Amino acid sequence: MGLTTFEALAGGFLTGKYVDGVPEDSRSITTGSPSKERMEQYREMMQKLVELTNEIEIPMNHLAIAWTLRHPEISSSIMGASKPEQVVSNAAASDVTLTKDILDRVEEILDNKPILQFK
Repeated sequence: MGLTTFEALAGGFLTGKYVDGVPEDSRSITTGSPSKERMEQYREMMQKLVELTNEIEIPMNHLAIAWTLRHPEISSSIMGASKPEQVVSNAAASDVTLTKDILDRVEEILDNKPILQFK
């Protein structure tokens, strides 16, 4: 049996594009943006994840997708994209293997963080 996941990029949050707030042209403006308090929590978490991805030299979306696909019982992950190059980049993430040290560091960053909640 295999599992199919969705939202590996948390609606775009795990691409790094919301580190400085929600862009005016973002789809999340129309679906409801997270509260300012929630955005600050995400911003702190994202800054740590960005530091990690810079250190290991992979894009943020690759880290998020590889972290999702790390379990052998996960067969696939459904995600959206706004541009063709995002589809190509997301697909390339399936070739990324994260070491135990990196996985432990990601878990430490994510530990006890609230799930994505909108107003």
